[in-house]
Amino acid sequence: MRSRRHVSSLILLASICACSSSNDASPTGAGRPETASMVEQLPAGADCPRGGARVSSGIDANGNGVLDPTEVTQTANVCNGADGTASLLVTEKEPAGTNCVSGGTKISAGRDDGKNGGIANDGVLQPGEVDKVSYVCNGADSTALATLVKVTAVASGAACASGGQRIDTGVDDGANGGIAANGVLEDGEIDSTSYVCNGEAGTAGAPGATSLVNVFVEPAGTHCAAGGSLLKTGLDDGAGGGTANNGLLETGEVKSSSYVCNGVDGADAFPNLVRMVNEPAGAHCTTGGQVIQSGLDDGKPSGTANDGVLSAGEVDSSAYVCNGTNGTNGTNGTNGYNTLVTTSTEPTGANCTTGGVRVQTGLDDGSPTGTARDGILQAGEVDSVAFVCNGATGATGATGAAGSNGTNGFNSLVKTTVEAAGGNCATGGTRIDTGLDDGAPSGTARNGILEDGEIDSTRYACNGATGPVGPAGATGATGSTGAAGAAGFNSLVKTTAEPAGANCATGGTMVESGLDDGSPSGTARNGVLEAGEIDSTRYVCNGAQGPSAGGIGTLKDSAGTVLGTVTNATSTTLQVKSSTGYFYNILWTGLFAQSQLYYTNANCSGTTWLNAGTTDKRYWNQKFVVYEGANGNLDVVSNPDANGNATNVSLSAGAIWNASTGCSAGAQTNGGFLLQTSTRTTLGIPATITPPLSIN
Repeated sequence: MRSRRHVSSLILLASICACSSSNDASPTGAGRPETASMVEQLPAGADCPRGGARVSSGIDANGNGVLDPTEVTQTANVCNGADGTASLLVTEKEPAGTNCVSGGTKISAGRDDGKNGGIANDGVLQPGEVDKVSYVCNGADSTALATLVKVTAVASGAACASGGQRIDTGVDDGANGGIAANGVLEDGEIDSTSYVCNGEAGTAGAPGATSLVNVFVEPAGTHCAAGGSLLKTGLDDGAGGGTANNGLLETGEVKSSSYVCNGVDGADAFPNLVRMVNEPAGAHCTTGGQVIQSGLDDGKPSGTANDGVLSAGEVDSSAYVCNGTNGTNGTNGTNGYNTLVTTSTEPTGANCTTGGVRVQTGLDDGSPTGTARDGILQAGEVDSVAFVCNGATGATGATGAAGSNGTNGFNSLVKTTVEAAGGNCATGGTRIDTGLDDGAPSGTARNGILEDGEIDSTRYACNGATGPVGPAGATGATGSTGAAGAAGFNSLVKTTAEPAGANCATGGTMVESGLDDGSPSGTARNGVLEAGEIDSTRYVCNGAQGPSAGGIGTLKDSAGTVLGTVTNATSTTLQVKSSTGYFYNILWTGLFAQSQLYYTNANCSGTTWLNAGTTDKRYWNQKFVVYEGANGNLDVVSNPDANGNATNVSLSAGAIWNASTGCSAGAQTNGGFLLQTSTRTTLGIPATITPPLSIN
């Protein structure tokens, strides 16, 4: 991105010229036209493929202080270059010494640009390429006393004629009446004092000639490989046969010429990956710690390039951040604090233009906020933040061939039976069997009946225990005896498999219902729904096989686990289609996106509804997953129709859940979709998701 720095320099020069011309015009009063300049930002286009700046200059003939379009005599474009070299990070063990009293880790960072004798774009951060070095130090032994520094302002006087700063240093040892180890450098603890004085003001110089600049387009060639601008600068002093103070930079007045070159395209870089794992106590760390492995996602010498996972064969360097050893026991000493390191995904933004990894380090000391020695680097304990940024995205590869259509899946079936009181349900209840109509390991596939060999899961919905007998109520007055009513008839339902045909194009289930009344034909009260007793017939049809979806790409976590196919993505959220056909929203951090929910109970428990925002009729499909932030459940809508859609209902709730505020108790009325809890296995969502996430 060198061209961007050049644009800044050019703008500064143009600004200096405009200011100098304006300042000279006031005292002369001769009415001489002034030189003016203007800088405009250029969007990406024919003039500058990656955008840049257009610099225009000329004589402000009408004296309005603005370079009007008709006054422009020279124009030059300064274009942004393509993305440059990749950023690299190397960590290594730092022995005890000047940089870290108790040892620690040295972190070197820089661009793979080959400067100072290095090799550009070789994936190795060489000594000459290092731009910045920082240290993550182990905690010091508990018996050491801190060296303190105090800086105070000094007024003009004997110590500093024009004022300055007084710098006091000393050990926090409580000498000469001070208090030891209180973090304050008291007067009795001062061992050394020095002064940093302000310089005295110099005498005013004589007025100088105006600085001028001319800008010319420089074609691609010897001076600028990718083209650019030629800048000629000098004083309007009439040197070399020119005319002084005429507002024009003439040939004899030119003092220097320089080139502002467009940046050349940089080679595509591989992302720089960092992985941190626990290091047991041993040769590398006597008390255990962390090993930080880093390398390019280049598949060398082994591994898969650009898969977002740092494979063992891609590791270029390893460094160890060891837990600090306990200090020797002393009367006033305390144990040292461990140094902690955390990494997290850094989204595209000001810190990393193409995203990357945020590395945070600090002592587990609870300072200024947090809990000390809990093994967690909390926000208040972070002492240093560094960013390991991804290189620019390479060109998009060719679209792969479309996959073949998958085979038709099997319908899920549910069978409920009465469960007698016993080991499964102390007071009886309902047995719920579920499974696929696949005939495995035994049974007949696709017959619409859940047979014993097809049962995959059995659950029990048990009756609650009988409560204690309440106190006897007062005896009421005896009412008159009413006439005996006729016995009612039971309602019966019968389901049978419906083959593909006129009623269901892809097959399904025929549902027949009626009263066990023997009307107009059949035997009443025999518990069997006979043909003559059928009052209603409905069909629940299977959905047609949809086309295979391509999606944006496959979503994986840092462990390589496939989360599904990305169907939509933003800078914060991804919509994913799982392996079982369910859609869910997940953040780049690996957390599920939360929805606004209603609950029957004030503590956000009990029956759950998804907020529909209205009581007017709305729909929600059963294939779209809802995450409960209150308890971590994954839900789908209850009671969907044959097309998989559920409608909203009017509700009265005792609490509402928001992602930002959590649970808020209070009576609520609105429209919502009734939810039921599902499982990650059914939804096709992995049990564990480890960030950072990546799209392949």
